[in-house]
Amino acid sequence: MAEEIGSNAHRGYIFLSGLVLLAAAVGGSASPAQWRQRIGSLATRVFERQRGVDPRTHGARTRRALNVAGVHGEAVAGLPSVFDRGLPAFSRGLATLASPQAAGHYAMAALMQSVEDTTTLHRAGRGGLARLRRDGAEIQGLIEAGRDHLSALAALNAEYRAADLTMGGVADCLALTFALHKILEPDRAR
Repeated sequence: MAEEIGSNAHRGYIFLSGLVLLAAAVGGSASPAQWRQRIGSLATRVFERQRGVDPRTHGARTRRALNVAGVHGEAVAGLPSVFDRGLPAFSRGLATLASPQAAGHYAMAALMQSVEDTTTLHRAGRGGLARLRRDGAEIQGLIEAGRDHLSALAALNAEYRAADLTMGGVADCLALTFALHKILEPDRAR
């Protein structure tokens, strides 16, 4: 992928969504706790098979350099950011906010505060991750207060672009939040 398009193009999402698909193939309908257990078990098996392999990715280098778990930790733990933060925030947003778009922004704000985003860490260091957490809390607060969060998001987008601060891990977990919401709560999916 990197050779063809010059980017790793959300390898974390590809990996995590593959785990979700495999977890779905393991059995039929399941509770969120069963999904988490399946995903964590599958991730553990994948990483055991890769033991000794040194991936030469930004994420791997960042995990080693900063002693963080990133997508690996998220996967082995059964996607806690998605199940504990993203899904509850998205469901709450769908139930209480004016639009599905606002609910998605609300879930994104929750994930910004919890995902150990190695893309952010690689590009902007620990200071960038701290900023992501603060900005997520601010966006969440604006949404909860019924204030204009779209202008704040537009301003942050411009600032992040200028600083080369990206949140690939948050985007990966947000996409999984939407997908798992449709699976786990099909009657409430919009």
